[in-house]
Amino acid sequence: MEKRRHQRFAVDRPIQAINRLDDRELGRLINLSEGGFMAICGQGGPEPGHLLQLTIKDPERQALEIQGGVRCVWREPTHGGDGYWCGYQFIDLSDDDRRKLQSYLALLADKD
Repeated sequence: MEKRRHQRFAVDRPIQAINRLDDRELGRLINLSEGGFMAICGQGGPEPGHLLQLTIKDPERQALEIQGGVRCVWREPTHGGDGYWCGYQFIDLSDDDRRKLQSYLALLADKD
């Protein structure tokens, strides 16, 4: 059985992950953890190994806005074939942004 380093939390609202190089939205976040996140990305999305600089924010609650580097760790086609399930690992977060992420995850944990 696979043991995760960080607990994952389901995301039940639109959390934006925006590529800071071209201001395009990466995809829809499915879950989020202190170590990274899973998202559904459209065609032409990042491939494993790609590095991105993102802004991740919850525009609805305004409880989260962080910037940092991520690495695409894996991707698999969706069942419809019109996009990809992608896993991302945080590789560069400032201490302040990590604290913001931890506080946001605590909000998500309270909902479970």
